Amino acid sequence: MQHMALAGGVAAGFSPAGWAWNAPRMRKQSNVKMITALTELGLTTNLKLCLDAGDASSYTSGQTWTDVSANGFDFYRGSDATTETTDPTFNGVAGGRSSKENFTFDGGDRFVQTAGSAPAWVNNMHKDNALFTVLTWANLTGTGPEGLLGTSTLSNPPGFNISRSTPGALLVGAYDAGGATIRTFATDDLIEANKWQFLGITLNEPGGAGNSYANIGESFKTANGAYTAPAATDAPGKLTLGVKSIAGTHPLNAGSKIAAMMIWEGTCLTQTQIRSIYHRTRTRFGV
Repeated sequence: MQHMALAGGVAAGFSPAGWAWNAPRMRKQSNVKMITALTELGLTTNLKLCLDAGDASSYTSGQTWTDVSANGFDFYRGSDATTETTDPTFNGVAGGRSSKENFTFDGGDRFVQTAGSAPAWVNNMHKDNALFTVLTWANLTGTGPEGLLGTSTLSNPPGFNISRSTPGALLVGAYDAGGATIRTFATDDLIEANKWQFLGITLNEPGGAGNSYANIGESFKTANGAYTAPAATDAPGKLTLGVKSIAGTHPLNAGSKIAAMMIWEGTCLTQTQIRSIYHRTRTRFGV
């Protein structure tokens, strides 16, 4: 399994402000939609989810954050289709494609999938032979623990979650049906508070490899990704964003923001591919 975090410095192959080398010519970067960037880069194979607060096809108003991956895996803004206190707040202008277009959390907000139960590709993420990539543009406040997404916690197994640990590392955890930990690992570098960063996790369980990335392009950590006696059963809850589980465990801190969330299942993107997404979309976030 592989995970990586990227902060916004200048990496090799990146030229003066706003320009990216895209052989054989130089091309001015623009504030593209996430799905446009992934399509241009040829990285839509096995893409299961693409949520983008700056894409008017993904969100304009109302209670649904729409998946633009063409898989129809949408999320309620809050726990269900009604307006409630768990609704994240949309900021910016629909279709604005800047760092201002995002969802802010208040220490108890979440997004919950609209589907009746987690689909097979979500449940595969905590099972034997898991193979996935999760990438997000986020701006987190304070310190952890705060959950970015998950299907389960130790008290609600089996499942997986990705969170920011108390020291501030990006952390992935997977658990069996009894709540026993079958794999965890975290970034060495801590996620800086109040700063837009491109964060991610890749896991190649059958290959025994894992990577975490914080501030992608600058910090990659490789870890042992093999699961120990993984569960064959499905998670008891839906996939939830902004907390570690449907139970609302460890919500994102008040003021934390998410602008985009992308998940591939059946594919572990390479460090080169992840960096290419970072460089294609970073100008939206001023990094």
